[in-house]
Amino acid sequence: MNPLFKRQFSLVAKVVVLAGISAILLLLCQSAFAQHEYVISAFLFLATVAFNYVYLFSKAAHFKFFLPGILFLIAFVIAPNSLHGGDVGIQLQNWKYHF
Repeated sequence: MNPLFKRQFSLVAKVVVLAGISAILLLLCQSAFAQHEYVISAFLFLATVAFNYVYLFSKAAHFKFFLPGILFLIAFVIAPNSLHGGDVGIQLQNWKYHF
């Protein structure tokens, strides 16, 4: 197989897969915005922009594996603690040492 063909095929495949993922994320963003969930909508929009930037430009190639972890950290650890009270003392109130 010609290396030029392989490079072009991989680029087209990457763009097609990224377009599908972006379409799904933007559909979810639109749905969240319609239900007045503005924080979730903004997070999904920024995640879509970040994914497109990281996976389309070679300058940000080192973030390919770092970005999903950071997004999951923000979505499931930081945002619930900061948006819903954020008092860690209350969350750890019933925690006991189990050895």
